[in-house]
Amino acid sequence: MKRRNNDNATAPIVKKSKSRWDVGPNDIENEGIQSKCESKTNTQKFSGEATWKIPEVLADSFGVPLTACKKFTSLIQEDCTLPFIARYRKEMVGNLDIEVLRKMKSSLEDLQKVQGKIVSVVKSLEKQSALTPSLNETICNIKDLDELEFCDPGSQGKRVRVRIGGYCDTRRKKHGSLESLINPNVEGLDSLKNVELGIQHVIADAIGKNQENVDTLSELVAKADVRICVTKSRNASKQDPSDLAKFESYVDKTFSVGSQENSIKPHLFLAISRGEDLKILSVKITFPNHVESSWINYCERKYGNWGTDTSSNFRKSIVTKSIKDAYSRIVEPRLIRRIRSKLTEKSHHAAVDVFARNLKGLLLSPPLPNTTVLGLDPGFKHGCKCAAVSPSGAVLHTETIYIRFGERDVTSQSAATSLKNMVQKYGCTTIGLGNGKACRETEDFLSKLIQKGIFKPFDVRYTIINECGASIYSCSPEAKEEFPQLEPNLISAISIARRLQDPLTEYVRISPRHIGVGMYQHDIPVKQLEAALDDIVSECVSFVGVDINTCPEHVLSKVAGLSSNKAKKIIDYRNKKGQFVNRQQICDVPSLGPITFQQCAGFLTIPETSATDNSKNNVDKEPCKPKKVSRGKKAVSHSPNPLDRTCVHPESYDLAEMYYKKFLIIHMFKGNMEEIGHESFIQKLQAYLSAKPSKKIALELGESEGKVDQIILSLSQPLRYDLRTKFDKPLFKRSVTSIADLKIGQELRGRISNITDFGAFVDIGVGKDALVHTSRMRGKKEILSVTNQVSVRVVNIDMSLERISLEII
Repeated sequence: MKRRNNDNATAPIVKKSKSRWDVGPNDIENEGIQSKCESKTNTQKFSGEATWKIPEVLADSFGVPLTACKKFTSLIQEDCTLPFIARYRKEMVGNLDIEVLRKMKSSLEDLQKVQGKIVSVVKSLEKQSALTPSLNETICNIKDLDELEFCDPGSQGKRVRVRIGGYCDTRRKKHGSLESLINPNVEGLDSLKNVELGIQHVIADAIGKNQENVDTLSELVAKADVRICVTKSRNASKQDPSDLAKFESYVDKTFSVGSQENSIKPHLFLAISRGEDLKILSVKITFPNHVESSWINYCERKYGNWGTDTSSNFRKSIVTKSIKDAYSRIVEPRLIRRIRSKLTEKSHHAAVDVFARNLKGLLLSPPLPNTTVLGLDPGFKHGCKCAAVSPSGAVLHTETIYIRFGERDVTSQSAATSLKNMVQKYGCTTIGLGNGKACRETEDFLSKLIQKGIFKPFDVRYTIINECGASIYSCSPEAKEEFPQLEPNLISAISIARRLQDPLTEYVRISPRHIGVGMYQHDIPVKQLEAALDDIVSECVSFVGVDINTCPEHVLSKVAGLSSNKAKKIIDYRNKKGQFVNRQQICDVPSLGPITFQQCAGFLTIPETSATDNSKNNVDKEPCKPKKVSRGKKAVSHSPNPLDRTCVHPESYDLAEMYYKKFLIIHMFKGNMEEIGHESFIQKLQAYLSAKPSKKIALELGESEGKVDQIILSLSQPLRYDLRTKFDKPLFKRSVTSIADLKIGQELRGRISNITDFGAFVDIGVGKDALVHTSRMRGKKEILSVTNQVSVRVVNIDMSLERISLEII
C-alpha cells in the first residue's frame, strides 16, 4: 500500500463517553469472548427489525415530503407500476416526475435488501451466541449493505478463539503462563509464537470491529485526500496490443476520491476498472500517512490504561501490536473495499441512467407512417441484404445484391439495376441503411446513384439506422416463427426497415441491453441493467399507448401491468371472440384480475375506427359470454364508449361524464360524446377553458385539481394522438460528405446518436460520429437526448485518429 506524508495532519479527539467498547486493555482482550459468554446466558430474543423506516430514508435522500414517500412506498407494495403512478396517482406522490420516481424505486428496492440482510445477520449471530443488545442495536441502525460486513462473524477458528479468549478473560483472578496454552495437536496453539499471535488477533479483531473505532477512521478518511493510483499491470505485456493502446492514457495517473465535485467521474472509474479486469492496469486506493498514525494514536489513548503490575509491559506491547494489526489487516482493507464498492455502485447507477435516458430517446423516435421503406443491411463478402417493407410492416420483397467496392467499379451495374427496380416497383422513396460493416462504402455507392439520377422520377432519400441487436433478433425463435423461409441476414434488413417505420414497435423485440446507446453497459450486472431498461420500455410503450385490437403480442406484453403470458391471453381472446368493443371487456379475459385491469386499462385504447368496425369483424366470431357476476358487482358492458379512445382511466369515467354533462353541454355543446377527439370538439374545449380554468371546475365538482387536469388533458388530444410526433424526425440525406471536406469553424446540422457522462456523439454524415464535450454544450446537456437534431460547429479535426470535436451552436 502506498503512503503519502502529510505533516499538517491533526490527531482525532478521543471520545471520553463510556460505552460498551470504551474499556481498558484487559477488557479489549476478552471483549469478543466475554460478549459471547453474556449472550449465552441472555434469553432475550432479537427481532432483527431495522430501527428506520424506508419512507423516512427516501424523504431524507430525495428531499421529498414524507407523506409523498409513504404513499409511494404503499403504492409500490400494492403492485402499482411506475407509469400508472406517474399518470394516475401523480398528486398522491407530490407530482413527482417519473425520472425521480424511477430513482426512488431503485433506492426503495436497495433499502428492502438491507432490511432483509439485517434480519439474516441477526439470526446468524444469534445462532452462534454472538449477539448482544448493543450489537443488535448497531446492526439495526445500518442502512448500507457494505456496512453490514463489519458485523459478520469472524472467520477464525472458534476453538482457538475460545481457548485464547479464556486466557484473556479479566474476570479470572489468576492467569496461567502462555506456555500453558500450547497444544501441539491444535493448529494455532502449537507454538508459543502462534499463541502470542492468536492473542494479538483476538484483540485486533475486537478493536477492528468496534463501530466507534471504525467511525473514527471513516471521519479521518472523509477529510483526507484519498487517491486512486493507476499503474501498468505486471502482466500487461502479455495482453492484446490493441487493448494496451486503449488504456495507455490512464497509466501512472492518480484520481481523487473526494467530494462529489472533485471525485473521479463514473465513466473514468468504469474505464480503469475494465482495464484492471483485462489485467492491463493495476488500481490501488491510498490514504495519506497521517490517517494511519492518527487512528493508531487515537486507539492507544483510548485503550492506554496499561496498569503498574509486572505484566504491564507485555500488555502494552501486545495491545500496541494489535492496534497496528487491526488497522493493516482489518479496518483499512475493509474501508478500502467499502470505498471501492461505493464507487462501483455509483458508476453503475450513472451508466444505467445514461443508458436509460438514451434508450428512452431512441424508443420515442417519431414513426414514419404511410411510407414504404427499403431496408439495407450492408456487407462485404456476403453482400448487401435488401428488404422492401409496406407501411403496415408486411414484407414485399427481399434480395441480396453484391456491390464491388473499388475505384473503377463503384457503381456496380447489376446492384444498381436491382436497387432501381425495387424502388420503382414498390415505390420505396425512403431507404434505411444499417450502420454496421460496409455502411460507409454502401452510403457512398447509394449517394452516387442518387446524384446520377438513377432512381428518377422518384426522389429517393436515405438515413442511417442503428442496427444494434438486429442480428440477435433475426436468429430468435420469434423471427423464425414470423419468417420461416427467410435467412437471418434478410430478416435483419426487414428489422432495419421497420425500425424506421415504427422504432418503438421494432426495438422492443430486442433485449434493451443489446441496443448500443449506453456507456460501459457490458460492465454492469445484467440483472441491474435489464431491470432498469425494462422499466423504460414499459414506460415508453404505456405513455405512447397501444390499440388493443391491432397491437402485436410483443408490444402488448410491455404495457404497464401486463406480461407475456397476460398479453397472450388477450390476443387469444381477441382471436376467439373478436375485437374489443370497450375497455371493460378486458375484465372478461381469463386470469386478468382487477389489479391488472387497473394498471393497464388507461394505456390500452380503442380508436374510433376500431369501435365502429367491431360489429362487422365479430360476425363470424364466437359470441361473447360475460363472466358470471356475483351479487353487488357491476356487470361488464359490451357497448362502445367514446372515452375508450382517450387516456382517461376507466376509474374516472363517471367524473369525466359528469364534467361533460355539467359544463360542456350546458355551456357550449349540442351533441354527444362521440365528438370527443375531433378538431371541432378540441377547439370548443380550449375556448371554454380560457374562460373557466380547471381550478374552478375542480372546486365545483368537488374533486382534486390534478385529477380534473388529467381528464381535460386527455379530452384535449386528437384521435390517435401520438406523443412521439413532438420529437425530432430522422435526418434524411441525398449525398455523402467526407471527413476531408470538413473545415474548422464550419457549421453543420447533425443527429445525436449517443450521450455519455462526458459528452454527446453526433452523426454529421461523414461516416464517423463526432464528439461534443460537456464543456462545449452551453449548458444544454440535461435537455439533449438521443435522436435530437442539433446545430453544431467544428472546433477540431484529428485526421490521424479520425476524431472530430464539435460545439453546440
